[in-house]
Amino acid sequence: MMKKKLSLLLILACILSLCTGSALADIKESEIEARVYDLIEEHTEYTRDQLRTHQMIWSTNVNCWVMSALLIDCPEDEDGIFVVNLDTEGNLLGDITVSQKIEINSQIREQMVACLRHMYCYEYLAEWSDKWLERSSEFSRSDLDHQMIGMLELGISMPAEGSIPYEDAYAQALTYLAQLEGWNENTSGLYEMSISCYHTPHDIGTPVYYFLFESIYENSSKLIEQFGEHYPVHVSIMVNAQDGSLIEAPIEDCVPAQFTFLEFLLRTDEILEVVQNNAS
Repeated sequence: MMKKKLSLLLILACILSLCTGSALADIKESEIEARVYDLIEEHTEYTRDQLRTHQMIWSTNVNCWVMSALLIDCPEDEDGIFVVNLDTEGNLLGDITVSQKIEINSQIREQMVACLRHMYCYEYLAEWSDKWLERSSEFSRSDLDHQMIGMLELGISMPAEGSIPYEDAYAQALTYLAQLEGWNENTSGLYEMSISCYHTPHDIGTPVYYFLFESIYENSSKLIEQFGEHYPVHVSIMVNAQDGSLIEAPIEDCVPAQFTFLEFLLRTDEILEVVQNNAS
């Protein structure tokens, strides 16, 4: 009995010593960043001076430390993201995720999206269009989805000489909004302008300032109070770039929304059907 008890004590002592050893070997949170950069330099061609720390967390799902870093001078065709997983002792778990190449369609789309929701979106989209049209020899149509092909074929540019100022066109757009049924001059404050651009729609042949207004989610209760549950989510307006007149009746897309924001600008068959119905 005594021997059995001593054996159990020895086993318990061994377990405790292992636990103590593991605790002593656990990496400290303050040491993780340096450890991660050591591993990146050891396993990749990158050095720590090329990166900046983005985020460091303890993942409860897989019980490990996860640190991400971003490439400082990131090429336009890469995502610049590095991810490293460490166990509690600071050992590398799995492979290091390094900066990945971005497909040309994703580059074009992401840079287009970055132009939106700015007061001077029309300038940013004109620069975006010029840039990628100049680089069109670097890719083929088959590399792009139909929306990006359509966007690059819209002929978006800076306003031509003789056009009314953008600010005047924007003011006119707000006036036309206020004239819609159920709207007033304060309603536009519940919306944000998601798109503005200057171009000549193929089916119209007249240069326009195009505006798309989108409801702000935080204002949903006010919109329901004013319009009911089926309030306008998107409102598409085209202002004649030469005289400020309204090109066609604004298109209101109400809850539940039927169209994406690019479908309005690209004037898909479905949008043109709405235009015809509004005109009849």
